[in-house]
Amino acid sequence: MRRIFSLNSKWKYFSSKSEIDPLKVEFQDEISVPSCVEEFSYCENKHLYFSKRFSTKVLSKKRYFLNFEAVDYFTEVYLNDQFLGSHLGGYTPFSFEITNLLKEENELRVHIFDPAGKDATEILHGKQNGIPDWYGNTSGIWRDVYIEEKGQNFFKNVKVDASYLAKELKIRIGLENKKMTNIKVSLMKEDKAILRKNLDVKSEKLSTQFDLEEIEPWSPESPRLYDLRLELVNKDEILDTWESKIGFRDIEAQNGKIFLNGRELFIRGVLDQDFYPISLYTTPSRSYLKDEFLKAKEMGLNLLRCHIKVPDRRYLELADEMGLLVWEEIPNFDKFSNRSIKEFESTISEIIDRDYNHPSFVFFTLINEGWGLDLSKGEQRRWLRKTYKMVKKIAGNRLVVDNSPCNGNFHIETDINDFHFYRSLDHLQEWNSDILRFASGDMNTFFVHGDSKETRKAALIVSEFGVWGLPPFIRDIKRMNRPFREISETIPEGVEDRFINSSLSRHFKDYETFATLTQKEQFNALKYQIEEMRLHDSIKGYVITEFTDVFWEANGLLDMHRRAKWHFDLLKMINTPILLIPRASKYSYFIGDTVNVDLAISNHSRIAGKMKLHVKVEDMELLSKDIDVANNVSHHKMTLKTKKMQGLKKIWFELENRDGVIVSKNYMDIAVLEMPGFRDEGRNVEIVYLEKEGEYTFEDVKINVLKKKDMLSGDWITNFNWMDPDIFKDISNNGVMDMRHMSLLKNDLMMRVTGDAKVIAGLTYGWIYGEFAYAVIIKGKDHLRIVTTFSMSKEEPISLVMQKVFERLKMFNKGQ
Repeated sequence: MRRIFSLNSKWKYFSSKSEIDPLKVEFQDEISVPSCVEEFSYCENKHLYFSKRFSTKVLSKKRYFLNFEAVDYFTEVYLNDQFLGSHLGGYTPFSFEITNLLKEENELRVHIFDPAGKDATEILHGKQNGIPDWYGNTSGIWRDVYIEEKGQNFFKNVKVDASYLAKELKIRIGLENKKMTNIKVSLMKEDKAILRKNLDVKSEKLSTQFDLEEIEPWSPESPRLYDLRLELVNKDEILDTWESKIGFRDIEAQNGKIFLNGRELFIRGVLDQDFYPISLYTTPSRSYLKDEFLKAKEMGLNLLRCHIKVPDRRYLELADEMGLLVWEEIPNFDKFSNRSIKEFESTISEIIDRDYNHPSFVFFTLINEGWGLDLSKGEQRRWLRKTYKMVKKIAGNRLVVDNSPCNGNFHIETDINDFHFYRSLDHLQEWNSDILRFASGDMNTFFVHGDSKETRKAALIVSEFGVWGLPPFIRDIKRMNRPFREISETIPEGVEDRFINSSLSRHFKDYETFATLTQKEQFNALKYQIEEMRLHDSIKGYVITEFTDVFWEANGLLDMHRRAKWHFDLLKMINTPILLIPRASKYSYFIGDTVNVDLAISNHSRIAGKMKLHVKVEDMELLSKDIDVANNVSHHKMTLKTKKMQGLKKIWFELENRDGVIVSKNYMDIAVLEMPGFRDEGRNVEIVYLEKEGEYTFEDVKINVLKKKDMLSGDWITNFNWMDPDIFKDISNNGVMDMRHMSLLKNDLMMRVTGDAKVIAGLTYGWIYGEFAYAVIIKGKDHLRIVTTFSMSKEEPISLVMQKVFERLKMFNKGQ
């Protein structure tokens, strides 16, 4: 076994705006390694200096290598006053042989140069630097440092191709070969030997292949791993040992589908920015990762898209062990140049060399949303296509995405036809239209002027979508006081004060209560959007934005501390191979009405045939019948009675298999309301419906009616809709606006109000910025005036009941 000597601990530290001789630096401070310098203090200095003293005992016939897992950005290394070498790039490992320089007592010195802002446009920086600066710069020795002991002869690199379908194991070996030796190969399944072979070594490179019959596939459902061990031997002496866990798996895309081990695969993924509340870019621990991966599995997810960052080695190791697919990406640059593409191409090779043997690593994206490229230029399109082809040759059995696009950019040549969509629940009709065009092929996702290679065979994946849900508190998280692109809605700091100083505090107990409301609305949107995608069998997966909140972004399924949001337990219900999708023409009814339901069943499981469908409201069963479940999307029409229902209800749909096991369940929210009677109750209430943009004046109150568009659309920085939980208690649970209320928002209008008016329903954006209204009360001398932009329809019972609520309001008589 190779011995490892960790150099993680306290190091001496110094920083400077200008470069100085690393051997002459006088250190005064200490810092933990690994870490980002910015964990401890904001640093404008670009030159960072580190020093570490350590003791070691050097054995004869051994060689020693100093390894850095990642340093940001340009690194120069000195050992015992001797220059070892340098490395360019902030994300990948590098090493130096130090055998002849080691003493009993040693000093290691490291100089790091880390450009930022405009100086970083031609380097790979991802979302921690550059223009725009998404989440703030990180720099320093941010991953492990260690010394590795090897033999005189050793394994330099080993690449493994393990195919389940072909039942074969291919091994490519590169050796530091001083003399001819032998290699012992063993493959173990727990304590059972699957393979034992001896190889004669005749050169520094060799390839070998083994046919294996009794192997099991690796998959998210069954992440079977085998222990592969290579021993480099000379007679009876073991010179070096290489060990790895491997999994037998095959991934391919054909005819619009993705196949894992020959079976169709549906992606239920999440975007993971891989930032942390205190340590920023540095992974806190293996146990920290394991905890969040378990939560991903509990939410029904099968893929992590590690976004614009090279993940920690432990990330891949745990994904292998726990059964999570990994979609890796290359950190982006801002400016296309010889310098940037040279670093980009070398980083590709370094990523693939490091992660090649992991069965969980299945997808690889080169460019995200065209960042750093101008795809209107032929030179840059040709480079992207050439790079895609190069990666296809060296990445092994993986699917490669050239550019993961959104509006304004496109694919050139790709294995997966993915696209990004962002819509709030307010804009569900636009969401439906986007998804229909994407699913049907009517939306052009490839460059249209002749030099792209479009294929209808590439699987369709919605690789980004999502909405916000505010966390209950934001303490103990760094960088919560900085905006993104000077957009005020993106500053979390002060959110609790803004809540207290807004009209929200008159309707909700505290900020935590309102934050829970936003999380409920987040789930309602995700639920609807996932259901809509699953209605289209041509869409083969989705990736939710995102796994956790990230500083100013609050669209995580977990908060930044990896704590579950309100909807955690419900997510597995919709992230499931078989999904029940109930749809109705409307979601509010009067008692006695019938509810016409189109129940779609999206089935990406391996089971089909006769099953039992149960439809319930609370403990009352409305329907139970046998249905046929197909291996795609099937539709089942039904009519339900509301005679015994009243109030805000959930209609539950459950699918039971032949063994009596519930394999899927979902619900549809409806309101079953009493027909309102309209009569004069002795109070003059005037209701004014504003249906057009413009400026209006009532008494001394000025109202500006705005369209929800551009930054106020709520599609990116989400808007949170609410109504007074007491006034509207008959039509809303705790003030939440969900599918039952979307008909009220059809006209997409809101009010900005100046003057003495009471907001009783409204919305705010992001971290509670801006106070907008859907309905306000204005007190006149002898009457109340309700002014609203709600869209009222005689066909929607919820509209008529709301009108009755307006007429009954006597708030100001009670001194409120």
